Amino acid sequence: MRTAKSSRRANGGTDPTPRRRTTRILAGLAAGSLIAAVAPTASLPTDEPEYAATTTVEVDREGIYLPTQTAKEPSDTAVAEAVRPSIARCGTDYDCFRYDLVLPGGRRSGERLRFGIDYRQAFLERKGGRPRYDVVLLDADGTELTRAAWSWETRELQRAAPVTPPWGDPPVSLADSHGHLEAFLDDPTDPTYVAVVIASSISSPNRGFQARVKLDPPYRSSNGRGLLLPDLEPLVPYELMLNPVDGCVGLDDPEQNAGLPCDLRLRFSYGYRNAGEGPLRIEFEPLADGGIEGDAVQRLFWPPSQRDEYELERSVTREAGTYHLHEGHQHYHYDPMYSVELYTYEDGTRSREPVSETPKVGNCGHDWFMTDFATSFEQDPRGAQDSDGCVGESGSLRFDRVAIGLSAGWGDTYSYATGDSYVPFATQGADGTWQRLEDGEYLLVQRVNIDHALLEQDVTDNVGYTHLRVDGSTVCIIERGLGESPLERTAAEPLAWPTCRPA
Repeated sequence: MRTAKSSRRANGGTDPTPRRRTTRILAGLAAGSLIAAVAPTASLPTDEPEYAATTTVEVDREGIYLPTQTAKEPSDTAVAEAVRPSIARCGTDYDCFRYDLVLPGGRRSGERLRFGIDYRQAFLERKGGRPRYDVVLLDADGTELTRAAWSWETRELQRAAPVTPPWGDPPVSLADSHGHLEAFLDDPTDPTYVAVVIASSISSPNRGFQARVKLDPPYRSSNGRGLLLPDLEPLVPYELMLNPVDGCVGLDDPEQNAGLPCDLRLRFSYGYRNAGEGPLRIEFEPLADGGIEGDAVQRLFWPPSQRDEYELERSVTREAGTYHLHEGHQHYHYDPMYSVELYTYEDGTRSREPVSETPKVGNCGHDWFMTDFATSFEQDPRGAQDSDGCVGESGSLRFDRVAIGLSAGWGDTYSYATGDSYVPFATQGADGTWQRLEDGEYLLVQRVNIDHALLEQDVTDNVGYTHLRVDGSTVCIIERGLGESPLERTAAEPLAWPTCRPA
């Protein structure tokens, strides 16, 4: 059984500051010291670059969380760098952080070294892009063995490119989203390795990250076990704001809620996560020209015979709702993935029916953040069962089937600056005019796996809410949790920007 869900709830949600195991970075580490050299240290060439910090770590098989580091903003040259940040430029154009990894003795064939980071990623930044970090693993001679990064040349980063709304940059305190990178090295045989974190394109408030490292045991397939099921949970809305006047032109679908003034759109960031043992994978046939929607199937896997290698011959499919081609996004969306509705909430009572709902229907998910970086090492490698692009074709290639998915232990998120990430803060009269709702308290209720179209481990955690207050043009968050309302809360979620001040 994966520990992700139980561990996450025990810590009150995906709070970025739960208790973490940081007590043993080095055997005999002096109190108050972050860096020491009491064990063999991996070496790099003599023309070694300048590092912002160097830490020697005795890696173990339980996992170690390391102190948070803060990088400086890079030079303009580094921000403009197109492809692959170089360690040779560390200390000159951008900050880099070196970790000398000392592996334990008695190693066995099939073990895996994993080194990952958690970083803040406000969706919009002063320099106009999301943060760029690279995690590089090298041998003792300085030879690069593997690297994890958002590559500027891949479709993933094209998708990640910021959608800058007309009203400009967000507050500098806006940093409630997280991103994760993890590099893997199978069958490490040397006694020491080097991990380098390159912070080549970042700006406030995205300058901080935390690293973790572990030596995983050899993989053992559990052939006698049943299907590995996903477990979907909502990442309930955060980063709330009422859209400024005339700030939605070119952002939202003009055919949805036609005539709704921009400043009556309650915007938010939100998403969903897979906290289950198995991946989420939805498949369907590409639509013929002129097609609008079709039927999808869910693929479920038995435990793979090799680590991370899910096999079609060890899987089964079942009917799982519908999909459609989203004309604005120019790719396919799976319809029953999630919904967000706005309810009034007065004196602890929620209205029976929603007063409005988001116009966005369905999605194409990607492995964007780890469900539980803070307490669990049970995630699949990023991309193990990620979506294939959700387009059905790529250049001259055309796929026989389209796949939408989330790997086990990963989640996807959508910025408030994404088109249609809002609910009307208004009702529409019979004559088509919009009437602003009254100030007061409301609930944004998000549901995933609508109508239980997908088979998963637990359907009791498919609903969550954000309790909010609106006062004029100001919106703030009172509480977030899983459940239909604060009175039916089954698990707490951490507060997020903008938090209401105590009364």
